[in-house]
Amino acid sequence: GSFIGYIDSLRISDTARYSGSIITPTLGDFTSDANTRLLYNFNEAPGSLTANDSSSYGLIGTLGVGFTGATSPTFVSVIPVPESRFVVILAGIICLFYMMVSRYYQQF
Repeated sequence: GSFIGYIDSLRISDTARYSGSIITPTLGDFTSDANTRLLYNFNEAPGSLTANDSSSYGLIGTLGVGFTGATSPTFVSVIPVPESRFVVILAGIICLFYMMVSRYYQQF
């Protein structure tokens, strides 16, 4: 499948960040700490085909590659607020998580 929507940030950590059944989505950029393994805040200029990792690893993600049917995203400077923002963000995180983790582990 594919994801159509907006993702503001993606962080992969080696520790649980949230607990409980109700989670309030964080708005704005995440910050890196000792537990951050990968952090994309997606602040690149519109038209960019890469995303810079703000973790201590400093990986550069190439977007729109890695599997059949992959398409390059479009960076935008303002994110429209969809009615179901949390669902869109969660679905995007799951999809992007799979792509980024696959790419991350290919380097080792």
